[in-house]
Amino acid sequence: MFTMKYIMTLILILMISGSSYAQSILVNVSRTETDDGTTSSVSVYFVDTTNKTINDSLDLYDLNPYNQLPYESHSTKWAKNKTYEIASYYEFDKLFPANYRKKSFVEDNVKPGRYSGLLSSTIALSSIEKPANYIAIAFSLFAKPYNSDQIDGAISTIFVFDNKKNMIYKNENVPCVNNEIAISDDGRYLVFCYGAAWSDGQLIKDGIQIVNTKTGAIIFENDKGYVEGPSGGNYPDLIQFTCNLGNFYVRDYYFNTKSSKLYSLCYNRLENENTLIDIKPDGLLFKDRSGREFFMFFEKSFDIQTIN
Repeated sequence: MFTMKYIMTLILILMISGSSYAQSILVNVSRTETDDGTTSSVSVYFVDTTNKTINDSLDLYDLNPYNQLPYESHSTKWAKNKTYEIASYYEFDKLFPANYRKKSFVEDNVKPGRYSGLLSSTIALSSIEKPANYIAIAFSLFAKPYNSDQIDGAISTIFVFDNKKNMIYKNENVPCVNNEIAISDDGRYLVFCYGAAWSDGQLIKDGIQIVNTKTGAIIFENDKGYVEGPSGGNYPDLIQFTCNLGNFYVRDYYFNTKSSKLYSLCYNRLENENTLIDIKPDGLLFKDRSGREFFMFFEKSFDIQTIN
């Protein structure tokens, strides 16, 4: 059976139609080896593909809300992203509010009156491997005590932009995006994996959400097991992800963003010997152990949930 894997593409090109020129968003992720390790940077450009000229750009440093915190910069993690040093519980409580911690954290280990550690941020970009109209960007902030692998705080802010650089969606105080995020071809649906773990446990339980960017409503959520994906852009109007349920059982999800139908199939990876060959608009093409090909229709063989 098919297992989805997320791979951040180094270059994503987003095209638009219906205008006097072909405009695209060029997202370039570059990595430079240094004596101190690998330095990564992200550049986002709005490009006229006809004239090969840059019309505009998006400054991720300025966009990142966690680069504007009023603390002394300690070091850098991603290029142009700050790492801060904080020392008080008041500062921790302001960044990770008590109502957010109560809702999202499995266990809150930070006690009033004490905290000493570092803040650092990361970036996640929607994975799009074909021309599309939208891009999703998630910034995540982490708090970690000195000389420890434990994470005491994690939170994210998500933005969605269209190909004209209009911000169509923003949400703060989101459960920490776990480097996995996708946006539908029409920009209506945002899908992201969340979760945060420390050395000996979980701070935020693994899960996945589907959000309607027009209304801001969470229209689907699953926190039953480790999530692989989501991935979008491989097939028109389709976002895929997998929830690992334990004891080799998984549930694969295929979200048709055009029909708003979420198809899913549960099976045991250890017992299943079928190989996924291709994904079609109406189902999946497999090959069994003997080499025989067979087709499973979404509408006939999968569990179906309609979401809006």
